[in-house]
Amino acid sequence: MNKKEGNDFEGILRPGRYIGREWNAVCKNVRNIKLHICLCFPEIYELGMSNLGFRIIYDLLNSKRDIYCERCFCPWIDFKNRLKKLKEKLYSLETQTPLDKFDILGFSINNELNYTNILAMLELANIPFFAKDRKGNLPLIIAGGNCVLNPEPLADFFDLFIIGEAEEAILKVTKICKIFRRKFGSLLSKKQNLLLELAQIEGVYVPNFYRVEYSKSHTVVDFRPIENNIATVIKKVHVSDLDKSLLPTSWVVPNIEIIHDRIGIEIMRGCSYHCRFCQARNYFFPLRLRSPEKIISMAKKLYKLTGYEEIALLSLSSSCHPQIKLIIDQLVSYFRDKSVSISFPSMRPKDSVKYISYILSQQHKSGLTFAPEAGTDRLRNIIRKDFDVQELKDTLKIAYQYGYRKIKLYFMIGLPTEREEDLDGIIDLVQQISEMRKDIAKQNAYINVSVSTFIPKPHTPFQWMPMASIKEIFQKRQYLRSQLKKNSHKYIKFNFHDPFMSQIESVLSRGHRDISKAILSAYRKGAQFDQWRDCFNYSFWKEAFDEQDIDIEEFACRYIDHESRLIWDFIDVGISKYHLKEEFLSLIKS
Repeated sequence: MNKKEGNDFEGILRPGRYIGREWNAVCKNVRNIKLHICLCFPEIYELGMSNLGFRIIYDLLNSKRDIYCERCFCPWIDFKNRLKKLKEKLYSLETQTPLDKFDILGFSINNELNYTNILAMLELANIPFFAKDRKGNLPLIIAGGNCVLNPEPLADFFDLFIIGEAEEAILKVTKICKIFRRKFGSLLSKKQNLLLELAQIEGVYVPNFYRVEYSKSHTVVDFRPIENNIATVIKKVHVSDLDKSLLPTSWVVPNIEIIHDRIGIEIMRGCSYHCRFCQARNYFFPLRLRSPEKIISMAKKLYKLTGYEEIALLSLSSSCHPQIKLIIDQLVSYFRDKSVSISFPSMRPKDSVKYISYILSQQHKSGLTFAPEAGTDRLRNIIRKDFDVQELKDTLKIAYQYGYRKIKLYFMIGLPTEREEDLDGIIDLVQQISEMRKDIAKQNAYINVSVSTFIPKPHTPFQWMPMASIKEIFQKRQYLRSQLKKNSHKYIKFNFHDPFMSQIESVLSRGHRDISKAILSAYRKGAQFDQWRDCFNYSFWKEAFDEQDIDIEEFACRYIDHESRLIWDFIDVGISKYHLKEEFLSLIKS
């Protein structure tokens, strides 16, 4: 197809989102391939290209000569309107192929507030929303990502889901699809037969093969397969050995600045901690480490491919890698003369962090990030957040001595058993660590405090718990503001997540199949880019749920009976429901 030219984007914000042709983007001859796939990310380019999992699957699929995997991101509202006005279909970046011409569309779903963006992309591609309406030459539409630990709100829209880490199952899916494409020309021409074969792959869930009934309290009355030889439980799949997983052969360098504009290297998956609120830990369970040798090799290779001047060591808790000191030493030694800095996501204030602060003192000093989550030891014990405040202070003393002056902290409000003293603890801790720097550098540290709302997530010990009401959240926010104002100084800044967004996220994360009707209704009313404050409109969602006779706040804030059958119980994440229930009951009894 013809490449899009600059004059096609007159009046469009950041046209680099839609042009493609980036450094290291994969180019193949479409005529020589056996399967044409487009990876779809239901958010803007800058966010999608910052997602490591998205990059990994892109690289994995393109490592096969007979598969061509391209990319597509949700267009911003201006470009969406342009496509509609010109009656053009949404297309891929690499070859500008319309999405409805691919064999497979694979969606990476990592945020519930992106659900309406999925529908926007399907509509722009002129593809029916519902799986039951898609046949003939249309693509097979699949999804993966952490949100599909409860896929039921999206079950009517997708042909199948991959539960867990897609590297482990996607090539098995494509192998079967290549055979069907060769035999029948189109995957959906024998759709039922294809899905029956794909459903035999571990980790693959085909919603159409299951009948489900719900109670008035939104729990499961009956869930069973309606086809023979279909699993009653879907086991989450995972990569067993990170060192044996595919090393990247490409790293696309965007033409525009993205959110995380750097090299990202995953140094481990899973987490050795057991925070009761954390779904990510259970999604990436079990804990697996990548060896220092592989990490250093990847860093050197990706640097040569890209020329980036920052390398981020990524995981749920990077500072807890048992060989982190060795990794940092070798990276800093190799890259010091190349002016390449090493960065981390949120860290824990252990001894290794003190060492990291010393090593990184030799580089450009960006801020340090920590996540205490709660303001008191009592509440941190309740949520099982292993975070020692004294260790944090000891770590920051060293960091301040080596020139650090910006700290970011993450907290949650609305946590189970939260009291006023826990909110006071947030203010006290923030002020203390800001003022500590004054004793060392004559000036307070700048503290950026991000405050989110606790959301009960599936497959966690808190999955039965209610979310705090909107009224309660606003009261807690106001209390924090008032307490900060009493002792305020210019070095502390609080940022609060929108509680209405959190409430919708709560509903979607613990929702059932009937929720799909509300998602579609909200989209038709105008809901899109719901994780963007400027775009989010709560009234669209309220009206949509009212049409389904569902009270949003009641649904989000409901307590679920721990003896009931949960909507997502058919998914086995590798951690038993019995274990989660024991954790939950220990909290209730205390």
